Amino acid sequence: HLPGQMCHVADVQLDSFRGFSFKAFALSDYKPFHEDRDIVVCDADVLFSIDPTPLFMQYAGSFWFHKIYPLDVADYELNLKDVSAARWSLLTLLHYRDKTGFDKRPPWILNSGLFMMRPEWYGELMRLWEKGIRELGPELMLNDQSMLTVAASKMGLEPVIDRERGYATARHYLSTLKPQLVEATITAGYDHDNLAPMVVLPKEPGLMSRLFNYCKRRMKRILR
Repeated sequence: HLPGQMCHVADVQLDSFRGFSFKAFALSDYKPFHEDRDIVVCDADVLFSIDPTPLFMQYAGSFWFHKIYPLDVADYELNLKDVSAARWSLLTLLHYRDKTGFDKRPPWILNSGLFMMRPEWYGELMRLWEKGIRELGPELMLNDQSMLTVAASKMGLEPVIDRERGYATARHYLSTLKPQLVEATITAGYDHDNLAPMVVLPKEPGLMSRLFNYCKRRMKRILR
């Protein structure tokens, strides 16, 4: 549907790293075809409700993000044992702090689902993103977006966000919202090739599975 547009397929190896690390590895491998325009990184589970061109034009030349998560800088002083296992992003930052001596304190976690940057930033940002993931190793690297945050901090890049306009332009459907993404895509008329039947949707967990997960969560709280 985009005649003349070139595609690049990245062949990278995850080894023991979690699946989400593939994104940083693939983007580090990619070399942009153009040097005179900003670069937009967009996940496949982002659906645009209106033309994003005006939004991108407004923030051209900026380090623009669709979504970021605020972080209390005091959290950087916490001990690992005092942080909930559910706070993957913070745990990853603290692991990196302890392993490398990283001493910067960005007050946010960047969301890598949809963001834009100047072309001259791209190569170094992707290199640092991949490097940070590999420095931590698969056991300590719990969230790749934390390492994107570290990479941007090392380069002195501060994100720009327009939450109201960004959310009006696009919605990021996380993995748990895959059924809603498929439905919204069909409703908007974007499924030109009738690919929806090929999508593998998550199964509703049965009673025993829900009971097991509940007990596991309770045990974590007790042990904490």
